[in-house]
Amino acid sequence: MPTDPAALPGFDDAQATLLLQPLYRRAGGRRAATPDVMLRTIADDASNLQRLDAFPQGFEAAAIAVVQRHGARIDAELRIDLLALACEAGYDGLAATLLAARIAWRDGDRFQCMALAIRSRRPALVGLLLDAGIDVRTRSACGATLLVQAIDAGDTGIVQLLRNAGAVADPDGQALAAAAVSGDPDLLGMCISDGATSAALANALDHAAHAGQYPALVMLLQAGAAAEPALGHAMKRGDAEAADLINGALAARLLAAGNIVSQPV
Repeated sequence: MPTDPAALPGFDDAQATLLLQPLYRRAGGRRAATPDVMLRTIADDASNLQRLDAFPQGFEAAAIAVVQRHGARIDAELRIDLLALACEAGYDGLAATLLAARIAWRDGDRFQCMALAIRSRRPALVGLLLDAGIDVRTRSACGATLLVQAIDAGDTGIVQLLRNAGAVADPDGQALAAAAVSGDPDLLGMCISDGATSAALANALDHAAHAGQYPALVMLLQAGAAAEPALGHAMKRGDAEAADLINGALAARLLAAGNIVSQPV
């Protein structure tokens, strides 16, 4: 559920220090430090602490209080690191507090925060980031798209949220391949309807066959995916079911084209 910052209990510096100190120590902090310095160390180790389920119940409220009280000492880098922490852990209130004070985005920050919120299956956080002006077409340095992240996460609600903001499947077929691996017919149908090159269809067909997603394989064959490369790969893997489905589609295409004459029984 989204967190209402106004509903959170207040923390003075002494209370915030008391709550943050065990996390600070666990993250490697050794010297006495002010709450904002503790937050920096915690943010640097956030993913590890998250995996260890180390964050106590009051952490978000304490972090919001520190951000509000010591905003002048919290630089742009720490704001981004805290926002990434919030997106990964699902702290809507902390994210809203940071975004309200504006963020000095660096290269890759927008994609990272969106990807963390998507992978954490946090639609409210994805909505906050979109409202803050992040373009739904934002890509990673290697060209990954936000829509692919949502398909990989298997979250149809976030997929629809991105679609409502204007996301479409990429023409190079990353989203189509991800949908083929997922096997979700609605996601696959969505990507096919967005349009795909013949190379993207063939690549998705091979992904579906390799993942054992046979209904997705059939959908891609029906959409006109070239079958021969995937057939060769299926036979090499010894995947008889995929090979039979692909061979059946090839025979049906030849028959439809008039290249096979039915023999009377």
